[in-house]
Amino acid sequence: MNANNIPNALVFYITVIADTSESEVGVYVMLDGKTQQITHQAGTIVSHRDFSHKNYSNSLDSTLRIEIDKMHILLFTVTVVDFKLESRVGGSGRCYDYLEINGTKYCASELSSNGRLTYVSATGSLNFEFHTDGGIQAKGFLLEYNYGYYRKF
Repeated sequence: MNANNIPNALVFYITVIADTSESEVGVYVMLDGKTQQITHQAGTIVSHRDFSHKNYSNSLDSTLRIEIDKMHILLFTVTVVDFKLESRVGGSGRCYDYLEINGTKYCASELSSNGRLTYVSATGSLNFEFHTDGGIQAKGFLLEYNYGYYRKF
């Protein structure tokens, strides 16, 4: 995937690292309604295009879906490089800005640097949702990923 093809308005920013592990199986990323094939098995997921220069914007709702064909199971590993979102608020610990990965919400600094998350998806898909409210802004997140797959029996 060419990162230059991703419009500025999109929240998630995906890049791939050129390597020799070209995918033989179709793995696709669906980013806010646009579909592109991932041709390398490693890269980064960043909360917003200007991650290294400014905080993320208010009132964002963005989704990222990674899919593999129905004949394979997706094994997706995410390494947390940097994760800074708005802190939980009040006694209830309400989370206003969060990254949700396959139904699990991560807020504030709940993911530590060099933390590793591994997802095995028998359904062949993985969903990321990034939500921000209209209040406090923060740096955002930088995740490195790599994936593998195996054929269903």
